Amino acid sequence: VVQPPLFTISVSATNDTLCAGLPDTLVATGANTYTWFNATVNDSAFVNPTSTTTYSVVGTSLAGCNDTASVVITVPTHGFFGAITDLGGPVNNGLVYVIHEKITPGTFDTVGVVNIQSGGAYFKDTIPNGNYLIKAIADTNFYPIDISTYNGNIGVWDSALVLPHTCLKTDTVNIQLLQEYNPVGPGL
Repeated sequence: VVQPPLFTISVSATNDTLCAGLPDTLVATGANTYTWFNATVNDSAFVNPTSTTTYSVVGTSLAGCNDTASVVITVPTHGFFGAITDLGGPVNNGLVYVIHEKITPGTFDTVGVVNIQSGGAYFKDTIPNGNYLIKAIADTNFYPIDISTYNGNIGVWDSALVLPHTCLKTDTVNIQLLQEYNPVGPGL
């Protein structure tokens, strides 16, 4: 009886850390054929992870022996963190909007809304690369004269600071809400 030689496969990723939804290529070596987690039969697979994920592949030798290898792709959960206050201290009730600037400057879409927590804190994670506005709105049942305020402590979006963000770090943005009766004007 002849024992087939032992073999080991390995798998690697082009990037082992990347932002949510970006493409990555996985490559396996050491076997004759490969079967990936998604039934792809090839030495490479293409993925777009939206969270940290472990990908596995089974390699088969010419002798029919199998070995399995895995690789972890880390997707950071970095985003925006900060505190919302007014002249009286922390604002404990309200919402924070994370607003993404589209390719056309001056056009935006909302990518996330989070509740303001105790002590005025908020955190919105897993934010992709791009330019952002942060907008805080206090619950007027508790804060009747606080108006919606953008980062930079500005009351209108077209004067607010646009923040560049990379998904590989968490940005701190603190906002002190403006207090007045809600004005009528552009960008509110």
